[in-house]
Amino acid sequence: MDRLGCVRSAALPDSRVTPRDTEQPDIQPWVLRQAVWDKFITGAKNGLFD
Repeated sequence: MDRLGCVRSAALPDSRVTPRDTEQPDIQPWVLRQAVWDKFITGAKNGLFD
């Protein structure tokens, strides 16, 4: 059975983003530069992870 996840992110005031898996709340979120997050979002929108 495939598990569907949900990624939630928050923007920090210093141009970093903290995505995390809402199904694993005990795991610390990643801290990424905004440029890295933007590349990920572009890839997701273009079907790179389908």
